[in-house]
Amino acid sequence: MDSSGAVWRILGGWSCMTNPTNSILDLTKNVVELHPRIVAALAAEDALAGKVFADIRDERTRQNAQWGGPAHDDRHIASDFLGYIQKQQVLGTLERVDEYPAESMVRSRLVKIAALAVAAIEAIDRRASTGEKA
Repeated sequence: MDSSGAVWRILGGWSCMTNPTNSILDLTKNVVELHPRIVAALAAEDALAGKVFADIRDERTRQNAQWGGPAHDDRHIASDFLGYIQKQQVLGTLERVDEYPAESMVRSRLVKIAALAVAAIEAIDRRASTGEKA
């Protein structure tokens, strides 16, 4: 395989010929590198995902404090968690501001639902690791 980057420069050259304003590809490089704008966009996406997962983790911590954590969760079977998730979904559809639910309310419910899904998966995995049946 050619490691000089020639193939990519040919493909990139074609891209630049068909779209001369293409500022994503740097045809002077021997290797294909991500353009700084792409790197910045990926970093912003990672930061956003990090906040989402942090919010879900924080909600799990709140739920554990409220309900007793794994000792409580392990008393429930998988379908119980599906019912709790369904209840949150129904509550989310009932929270209306004007005609549609406010996005902040929907987001809050979705974080709760995601945290409940994590709790269910954790309980299932704990049972599987001990060979215990639900």
